[in-house]
Amino acid sequence: MCSCCWWGLLQVHADFEFYGNAVGLSTVCVYGGAPYGGQENAMRKGVDIVVGTPGRVKVTDRGSMHLFIIYFSVCQLHG
Repeated sequence: MCSCCWWGLLQVHADFEFYGNAVGLSTVCVYGGAPYGGQENAMRKGVDIVVGTPGRVKVTDRGSMHLFIIYFSVCQLHG
């Protein structure tokens, strides 16, 4: 899930975290303004769901994200 608004990401991430944990899926939320370290570490460990702004997903990836299988890709743009 990509969104341009970080506050929307936090809401979406909270839902994915709640429902995902119930079925064993891990999530990470990546967006600008938050420290890179924690976001990069979470992605390096491996996650099932990445919720983030397009720019931060691209920068945070740095080779740690292997998108072999993508079931859903959602991009929400406000304009």
